[in-house]
Amino acid sequence: MAAVYGKLIPPYKLPRRALGERWEMRVTPELVDTVAFVCIRDHSGINIPSATAFFVEVPDESDPKRKWTYLITAQHCLDEIAGRDVVIRINTVPSIAAATGYEDIRTRKDDWSRHSNADVAAILAPTDPQRHAIQQIPLELFVSKDYKLEVSSFDGRGNPVLEPLLRGNYPTGIKVELGHEVFFVGLYVQSAGKNRNLPVVRFGNLSRMPGDELVSIQGVQSGTRQIRAYLAEVHSWGGHSGSPVF
Repeated sequence: MAAVYGKLIPPYKLPRRALGERWEMRVTPELVDTVAFVCIRDHSGINIPSATAFFVEVPDESDPKRKWTYLITAQHCLDEIAGRDVVIRINTVPSIAAATGYEDIRTRKDDWSRHSNADVAAILAPTDPQRHAIQQIPLELFVSKDYKLEVSSFDGRGNPVLEPLLRGNYPTGIKVELGHEVFFVGLYVQSAGKNRNLPVVRFGNLSRMPGDELVSIQGVQSGTRQIRAYLAEVHSWGGHSGSPVF
């Protein structure tokens, strides 16, 4: 193991594993901070977390140096909310003097943009960088439409030891394949956190790649839609809808 900036960096070529032995996967706190909670309002007017959303950094098309922050969730999460308001619960920075470590921000359903043939909805994030403790996922680091992670898109922002090795070994990108380990960060509805959003991390493996066979998504308001999607074998329950998958 090599120590870089005080952190242990795993070697690029890992030793062979015994049959059934799992890799050790570490999730940095920054990835946990990419999510917020989508809330429903109960009969007494209390906001209750019910789903997950995440923050994405999008470059301005006319000025690449300028960045916008969008909030992304699943369309069906919005469909399950009665009324026209969508409340987002976002953690605040520790220096903010408040009774809780989060802020409930109201958005309007009509302000969310909905994808025409995917279970995705987006809105310009109602956040203040001086007030809210969030991390954004850069748009260019998403898996591409041809199922690859383009290593060139790291552009010096990756691990200073690992990134050059990845560039050399994967000049045309890293293919996403069956069996790859995945994890996602999202809401645990039984314990969302009383004073602060406390997401949990769940793990699994890719079990089917997107293809011609479409997956049916049932929405309360939008009805049944057919979408192309990865399938993953994971432990999940209500609350994780809208989570980012890494």
